[in-house]
Amino acid sequence: MSTQVLLSGFVGALLVFCLGRFRENRRDKRELRGHLLLLSSELSHNATVPDVYRNNPELMYIFVAGAPLLRTNSRSSTVRTDNTPKVRFSAKLGQEPEA
Repeated sequence: MSTQVLLSGFVGALLVFCLGRFRENRRDKRELRGHLLLLSSELSHNATVPDVYRNNPELMYIFVAGAPLLRTNSRSSTVRTDNTPKVRFSAKLGQEPEA
């Protein structure tokens, strides 16, 4: 009787562990697929930017002249955590994220 209880407990724990690993792997694959989709859309957008600036040079001046106004020197306005998508994505690629 006690052998059957121990065996069923072991099988149950093993099943829960295997299902947890399976769910974790599926989540990681979905997250990686989402990051790659985001990266692909970012690259396609960045590929069109030179054409926009080539056709409208005044936009480049506005961008360059306006960029310093958007920056702040206050450290309190920036929050960096290791749970941001950029950090998680760079960790998947084995790289250190840029600040």
